[in-house]
Amino acid sequence: MGSLFCWEQLDSLKKESFLKQISEIFFEASLKKTFTDLEAKENFFNLWCGQYIETFPREFWLMLDIDGAVLGYLCGCSEYTKLQGLPGYELFEEEMKNFPAHLHINIATKSRGQ
Repeated sequence: MGSLFCWEQLDSLKKESFLKQISEIFFEASLKKTFTDLEAKENFFNLWCGQYIETFPREFWLMLDIDGAVLGYLCGCSEYTKLQGLPGYELFEEEMKNFPAHLHINIATKSRGQ
């Protein structure tokens, strides 16, 4: 099927290439499809995905196919208190007390069901 890679272990050239693919998968999975402009779209991505890459690189994992294309990703935070102060935290603070691990799993449409 593919191989798992931790974001922290990747070199910067690969990260730049993978970031575009991650963004495409993120927006495929997102319910929000319309944005006022490119900046609003980038801000939305950074709020719900990008900040996890930057803040928790050890907890951001990619599944790559044999050719190195991103099939999907898992990101999150193993302890909700680490999220305090990040944008969007207050929306889920009460739920996180009962469910302290926080994950996002998104798979490319073409890879689902494999």
